[in-house]
Amino acid sequence: HTHDKNHRKRDTAKCFNQREVTRKRDRETGLNNVSYKILEVINATISNSQLTILNIELACDKTITPWCECLKPSNEVKDKKPVVNNQKK
Repeated sequence: HTHDKNHRKRDTAKCFNQREVTRKRDRETGLNNVSYKILEVINATISNSQLTILNIELACDKTITPWCECLKPSNEVKDKKPVVNNQKK
């Protein structure tokens, strides 16, 4: 599916302190220790090519990543600095 920030705003929304925390490499959570549950396995064939679709549910540890079950993004202040008028008179 499309991850265009204008088309799917939920894909780029940030919750809690996610923007600050995810700016550096995460050495605690990731692909090597992700917890999940397989909800459904769908076997399909498209143009004589067999494929398997897994419908999964990711487990969430809110103490480490509180944004993993964020329903509403927080109103974060952007990382932009205020513009100061430096004109000399």
